[in-house]
Amino acid sequence: MSGRDTRIDDLDVSVRSAELLQSLGVTTVGQLVALPRIEIPSDWPVKTARLVAAELSELINELGLAFEGELVVPAPIPAALTATGTVAERWATISKWLAENRPGALSQFNPGATADEIAAAEAKLGVTLPDDYKQFMAIHDGQDEFAPFVELGALLPIGKIADARQNIYGEETPIDTDLAGPGVRAIDYSNNWIPISRSARNRDYLCIDLDPAAGGTRGQIIEYIVDFNGRKLVAKSFTELLAKYFEQAQTGEIDFGTPDEDSEELDDGWDVEEAPAAAPPPAPKAPAVKAKAAPAGKAKAVAKKKPVAKAAAKRKPVAKAKAKPAAKKKSAVKAKPAAKKKVAPKAAAKKKPKKK
Repeated sequence: MSGRDTRIDDLDVSVRSAELLQSLGVTTVGQLVALPRIEIPSDWPVKTARLVAAELSELINELGLAFEGELVVPAPIPAALTATGTVAERWATISKWLAENRPGALSQFNPGATADEIAAAEAKLGVTLPDDYKQFMAIHDGQDEFAPFVELGALLPIGKIADARQNIYGEETPIDTDLAGPGVRAIDYSNNWIPISRSARNRDYLCIDLDPAAGGTRGQIIEYIVDFNGRKLVAKSFTELLAKYFEQAQTGEIDFGTPDEDSEELDDGWDVEEAPAAAPPPAPKAPAVKAKAAPAGKAKAVAKKKPVAKAAAKRKPVAKAKAKPAAKKKSAVKAKPAAKKKVAPKAAAKKKPKKK
């Protein structure tokens, strides 16, 4: 069967991509690529829309096809405010805006860590953490596990970062220099990259870089993704990372979920092993698309949709990890064979006694 003949309901895609495909009313990939225009809904968060666009583009390319039409992604809303000054001053601006616009997101930040807890974390790590990071941890000791932050993860409580580093098995092997951001060493991983945020799939991290390359700054924030070689510079400091969070909160690049989800009280899920995943919303009349199950936290927690893999970065072999393995990369999509239905054997009918 050619790529064009692949049925939409045989595709293995993320929940959001499934929603979009269901809304288009097409039944095969050939019909999909023949559309003159695919428009991602304007009320979707910008970050989510971009990830869905990347996933669809990657999927079409893997099937050996090309989409010649127009793929429309919502433009970000310009940020009206900026956060400046010290960590405390920036957070005062940010928290005021969150209280007025995203109170649910504000409630997902934990109470501050004590000086003893911060010192214990440094001792366990064997490093001295940047002052601006420690100042924020004294205000808020990370976030709930599924809370949104910059990139794909939530801020870890400071007592969790040493264990997170132990679960990263990267090595100081070289990578292509063009995959490393400015001032970032072109290596797979350094033990002096301290993970401070982690995604629900335990394979995407923001790290404080205590081992920068020439031109870099000690304490800069970089992105480390287990399945990709790219080592992007995200911010020049934790203070700058806070400003970036505030900007993306306003532009829609951070997905806070729906208003109902945002206002719902969430439990801290860092110690949760597993919980049943939320089912995708019912589809309209178009064929149902198989969607990957989203990771979930405690029963009261809102299920977090599985992040779409980035298409642009070069893929590397999956590293050994104690964390839960990532879902295999979706490929040109053959439908999974349906499980045979077990039929219970019929009970033998009892013979009626003959009348004498």
